[in-house]
Amino acid sequence: PNAMVISAGLTPTSRWDHVAVPDVEFLKGMYAAGAKPYFDVLGAHGAGFKAPPEADPGEVAAHPVWGNPGDTSPVERKRVYCFRRVEDLRQVMVENGDANKQVAILEFGWTSDPRPDSPYHWHSVSDQEKAEYFVRAYQYAKQHWSPWIGVMNLIYIADPDWTEADEQYW
Repeated sequence: PNAMVISAGLTPTSRWDHVAVPDVEFLKGMYAAGAKPYFDVLGAHGAGFKAPPEADPGEVAAHPVWGNPGDTSPVERKRVYCFRRVEDLRQVMVENGDANKQVAILEFGWTSDPRPDSPYHWHSVSDQEKAEYFVRAYQYAKQHWSPWIGVMNLIYIADPDWTEADEQYW
């Protein structure tokens, strides 16, 4: 009874079909189904994609470079392509009376994958940008999201045995 329950990590997507639904819509569905008393902390993913950590989701949604170039979904659904997408989830929590709960970012980060055939290449940033974005993301969260932000798990902590031939290297 004293265990802290963290929901599964909601993953950003602009899809809304039989395969996936936007994380905000999923969270609204959780509340509508009565999930409020069954989790203590909301688990979320804060992928940065190509945008800097401070980028506003509304700006990212309309930006010609920061979003997925193949995404034909409505602009509002393209808010997912940034770290601060977590704020949209937080707003749903507040609207449902859960302002006192924290959000745990179970995965966040950026990639520097230069492989042109990689599915991650479209949102690749330089190694220098990636390093700066990691630090700035923690700084942004501390300055703007306290006290509601909890754990922030940077994905991935590199294994020195990984090589460029390993998917997780990127």
